[in-house]
Amino acid sequence: MEKEIKVTVTVTAKDLFWFMLQHTYRSVGGVLSLLFSLAAFGMLLYCFDSVDFPYQVVLIISSLLFTVINPFLLFLRSAKQVKKNAAFSVPIEYIFTKKGFTMQQGDQRADALWSDLWRVRDGKHYLYLYGNSIRANIVPKSQLNGQAQALSQLIKESQKKL
Repeated sequence: MEKEIKVTVTVTAKDLFWFMLQHTYRSVGGVLSLLFSLAAFGMLLYCFDSVDFPYQVVLIISSLLFTVINPFLLFLRSAKQVKKNAAFSVPIEYIFTKKGFTMQQGDQRADALWSDLWRVRDGKHYLYLYGNSIRANIVPKSQLNGQAQALSQLIKESQKKL
């Protein structure tokens, strides 16, 4: 019999926020935006006393834009999306095998082979199963009932065979 790992997860606003944050800031544009904010902060510190108040305000806003404001807006967007979309309140049941995985939510069911995925990212707190470069299934490791390491190992073994 094939080894299976069965788990049930519910994606929360916090889970969606961390996905959106990482998806935003792990790109070239995300890194450049952080560098822009850091450069603006450096300019603010360097010339705070020598520029007029309107320029100070612009530098403060530029400093906070991608380090505080954008993450805050991402959090609000994720909370709103989870609240509005009823699918987030229904748990997703996953069955992981060496060949792939099955997910079932309510009466909907989908199967995927590991080779069908665009990417699998196994992070410290989350497992992201990307169907394409934008959409991913978010599997919080905190909801895996102690099976996170076994699941990570199963995925690594399955990826080696591809």
